[in-house]
Amino acid sequence: SMSSSQSRSGGERMIHQDYIARIRYSNALPPPPIPPKLLDIPNTGLASGQYTAPGFASRLAREQPLNIEADAELGMPLDLVGMPGVFDGDESSIQAPAQPPPVHPHDRPLLRPLSTLGKPK
Repeated sequence: SMSSSQSRSGGERMIHQDYIARIRYSNALPPPPIPPKLLDIPNTGLASGQYTAPGFASRLAREQPLNIEADAELGMPLDLVGMPGVFDGDESSIQAPAQPPPVHPHDRPLLRPLSTLGKPK
């Protein structure tokens, strides 16, 4: 007990720590099967300054064709047969309700105003 009191007063405290082994797992991924597709975009050098113009990205997206198979409903069919009154001009069954449903107490913290985010309660 004499040695433990001496080491405490000497400024060095005994800290119990379990052994921690550092293991490095290798995750060697194969090279990609296809090289990256480099687009040859005319007159868009860094000197032209077109990269910073807002229309640059939208023009680029317009000129690049979509390489996806899209059906007439764009992959999301809307079947209105089961909706009551839709074909009679009554669209209330597909509209959002006029009175929103009550919020569950667990979800109330998610509806805080943005100005209170990141601040303590």
